[in-house]
Amino acid sequence: MREFNSYRKVVIDCIILLPLVWAFAVQFLYADAKKHMVFAFIFSFLVVIFNDGFQCVAENIKNRKSAWLLGLFFVLSIIFYFLNGYSSNVVRASAIVFFYFTILPKRTLKIFADNVHYFLFLGAISIGFFSYYQGSVMSLGRHWEMNPIPLSTIAAVLLVSSLAVFFEAESKKKKIMMITSFIFSSNALVLGESRGVMLAMGVAVVLLVCYVLTKNANKIRMRKYISIFILSIVGLLTLNISSIVARYEATKKEVASIESGNLNTSIGFRLQLWHAGAELIKDKPILGYGESHKEEKERLAKEGYISKQAAKHSHYHNQYIDSMVKNGVGGLFSILLLIFLPLLFVWKK
Repeated sequence: MREFNSYRKVVIDCIILLPLVWAFAVQFLYADAKKHMVFAFIFSFLVVIFNDGFQCVAENIKNRKSAWLLGLFFVLSIIFYFLNGYSSNVVRASAIVFFYFTILPKRTLKIFADNVHYFLFLGAISIGFFSYYQGSVMSLGRHWEMNPIPLSTIAAVLLVSSLAVFFEAESKKKKIMMITSFIFSSNALVLGESRGVMLAMGVAVVLLVCYVLTKNANKIRMRKYISIFILSIVGLLTLNISSIVARYEATKKEVASIESGNLNTSIGFRLQLWHAGAELIKDKPILGYGESHKEEKERLAKEGYISKQAAKHSHYHNQYIDSMVKNGVGGLFSILLLIFLPLLFVWKK
């Protein structure tokens, strides 16, 4: 009977963790995987209610102050959805994160925290193979099934997280897993060719390394580990040298084109969209334009402020500007909340 109860407990915790497994690995496998995460969450929710009851949910809402902030973000996303036509994807994602964090039992949350290296490893392997298949096997350029920019952002998060866990790990097994995770996520980042994400990742890695060197007493050991990662990066760059050189040459041509006055390039479109966003924010800084920002952007194109090609882009290629244009100060606040909430978790811990 004890063995059965123990087995039952393991199965229940695995089912409850299913949405996290989906988020780390399954979402890269096919186009609608993000939407289908809802079913994984519903399954997990029903298991929690059946096994732990509503009392668990009530206690989590009462004791987890961070859940209140997630709830605030969810409420704001609903308000913006009805007020300004906020993205339904954001509403769905914020709903899943809020309710999942609310129902997640304390014991299951601890299981995730104690085994986060497995999730990082699984996520890195998944995103690494997806990027290799899309970029190298299918040779799709940057026209992947999943937008390379958010995918590169996820790869960068996995990369930095793997590096952080590696420095904290004590077991050899965990260190090997994190090195592997680092390599696969790095390769995905290189294949994604997202220059902005690479720059942000580089800054994050430098800050992390500086922090580790200042806080760790065994600096010689840390330097050895850092050297291993540097060699890994050099190896990856060597393997992908052709795509890196091609991206570099394309960037040089874009810069030269912009200097000659042609802004109808990838970088030039971004510059135009930032200027257009700054201009639109002046008129509606509080509530934003919602879906009507498209018409306003077309108006700016007719006035010659930006090109017609730039006006076709739905996103302003800067999340802060994009949020301010579409949803005003409230939209910017919700994005900042999403960014600083994890920092709050770390600070409290």
